[in-house]
Amino acid sequence: MTEPDRQLRNSVDFVDGTRPSPKKSPDTYLDPGAVDEAQNLTDSIAAEPPGKQRIANVSTERTLADPAYAAIYAAITDGTFAPGDRLRIEELSATLQISPTPIREALSRLESAGLAEHVPHRGSRVTLASVSEFRELYELRFILEPLAVAKAAERFSAGSAKEARTHLQQLRAAMENKVMAEAWQAHAGFHFTLYRAAQSRWLERLITPLWDSSRRYRVVQDNRNLEESGAEHESILQACIDHKPARASLELYNHVARNANFVASVVFGQPMFELKVD
Repeated sequence: MTEPDRQLRNSVDFVDGTRPSPKKSPDTYLDPGAVDEAQNLTDSIAAEPPGKQRIANVSTERTLADPAYAAIYAAITDGTFAPGDRLRIEELSATLQISPTPIREALSRLESAGLAEHVPHRGSRVTLASVSEFRELYELRFILEPLAVAKAAERFSAGSAKEARTHLQQLRAAMENKVMAEAWQAHAGFHFTLYRAAQSRWLERLITPLWDSSRRYRVVQDNRNLEESGAEHESILQACIDHKPARASLELYNHVARNANFVASVVFGQPMFELKVD
């Protein structure tokens, strides 16, 4: 088994329960009990009459698409699968020990999220890195995320502040210990705590796929200076606590722009975005 296959296989429970529960990918909303539910559904099929077995099989396949999606998603965003790599259904099915139908559904969802693309007569592959796509993703993030954090600052609660502070503490600990998966989870947790505080379901729904699509470019972001990015997070949070929407929006915009420029410099050879001034 190749190393990418081994990493992918270790990221998801087998249907027979021989692996421990997978860690939740920070940018996906996979139900932690999805694999257990799939196991229970699978176990119940044998006891059903043939007609009901067919119905149960459909439910099982849909349930198994969640852990398949999470495992492939994680492999793309952490660099296990590089841009342009083929995502062969048969190989993924064998590696994850999940039937091809849930794999197809997972790949379709990844294509919808922009992380994979369908090539006629060849199947799916990881979406190629693109300057134009990268620029468009961040231009949209510059519109939506500062808006979300400004709305959050208008009504920011002590509970949201406590939750955001906890994520920052987790982020610092994970970065210091070089546990990058946990660092990314804490980083996403911090940002989405702020965005949810805006109390706008549509903003969160619009921001989430942009994070999904831009995440694969941000593997190199793990190397950005902890003190610098940490100070930016503190400034954003303090502006929310002080109920200063304009300040929160500005701090968030520049934080995202600095991250984008760091990644663009590494991936494309130069920064792309101007920072805003007061």
